[in-house]
Amino acid sequence: MLDYFSTAIKNITRKKLKSILIVIGVSIGVLSVVIISTIGEMGKNIINNELNSFGMDSITIYSSMKKQNIQIEKDDLDIIKSYDNIKDITALTANFSSAIIKDSLFNSFLWGVDNNISEIVDINLLHGRMINKYDIKSDRKVCVIDENFAKKTYNRTNIIGKKIDILVDNSYTEFEIIGVTSSIGNMIQGIVTEYVPHFIYIPFSTYQTLSGNKYFDQIMLNLKDTTTSNETIDAITTSIEKRKGYIGSIQSKNLVDEKNNFNYIIDMVTFVLSIIAGISILVSGLSIMTIMLVSIKDRTKEIGIKKAIGAKNSSIIIEFLLESSILSAVGGIIGILLGIFIMYIGSLIISIKLILNIPSILFLFLFTSFIGIVFGVYPAFKASKLHPIVALRNE
Repeated sequence: MLDYFSTAIKNITRKKLKSILIVIGVSIGVLSVVIISTIGEMGKNIINNELNSFGMDSITIYSSMKKQNIQIEKDDLDIIKSYDNIKDITALTANFSSAIIKDSLFNSFLWGVDNNISEIVDINLLHGRMINKYDIKSDRKVCVIDENFAKKTYNRTNIIGKKIDILVDNSYTEFEIIGVTSSIGNMIQGIVTEYVPHFIYIPFSTYQTLSGNKYFDQIMLNLKDTTTSNETIDAITTSIEKRKGYIGSIQSKNLVDEKNNFNYIIDMVTFVLSIIAGISILVSGLSIMTIMLVSIKDRTKEIGIKKAIGAKNSSIIIEFLLESSILSAVGGIIGILLGIFIMYIGSLIISIKLILNIPSILFLFLFTSFIGIVFGVYPAFKASKLHPIVALRNE
């Protein structure tokens, strides 16, 4: 087998320009696929992190009959906590609001949160502290804001101790800023800042006291065993509905499923674009076949001599298939390495973590090598069918 490889390498290096053109063609196709698949993987990771920061890896439970005064209450929260499969749980109130700081008015999204909100929603605290149990118990007028809010008002992120007037139930109340977080959904907030305003977190008990609303808008939770999520949620909603006496009044939404559907769309788009880019690999395969057919004519005498001294048809076939597969494999390796290098440099420039889809890259390499074999079959068999006397005479 080593003899076959050495012969194949000699034949490849003998026609350097043709071999280089084949390798370049394959490399360009592979490079395109690697870049597209890596961009898709990195983009999906970025978007997932953004969605997770909004709690998109959790389950929400809410009332679908608020107009009929069927609301989520503290007793409902206690019912959910009694289930063994509950890992993390928090109650939320949420509403669009506005805030005044340094005589400037800002639109905001006001969250009434429990002290364990950071267990459900990915909140990165930059300065100060989050809402604690004492704040909840005492209905304290304290708040946590996002860094964009702080930068716009004081041109810095650390504004602990500053005062802010927050609109709650049609009247402004003064709160003390006790914490500053990195902006949740930073990318999403940047893109749609008109629709996703600044975030403010206050104790839910304070929100309820000021608004006179003793209900929760929703309950967010994570499960210990996600394989039984449907059974657990069905049991929870049924228990709450029995307590309220209204079947169908409580709804749930598995945000993980929503995120998975979104990921499926990204994967399909990436797959389609990769297929389009992969067409160039097939074109390179046709180039391999064309050049190998030309090579048969150039090497007619060589093939005739080999067959005359006893070379079998299988030997000629193996020799030609090795040449085509080596050319395509080398092109695949170069394309993969170039693609990884380009994406690595790009990730450094825009400060994004490089994420490679290793299984896809391995499959791409195997597919490229397979293409070389497939398009080398016809030239190989044609070369093996040359009669030694006819080959020597034609030369």
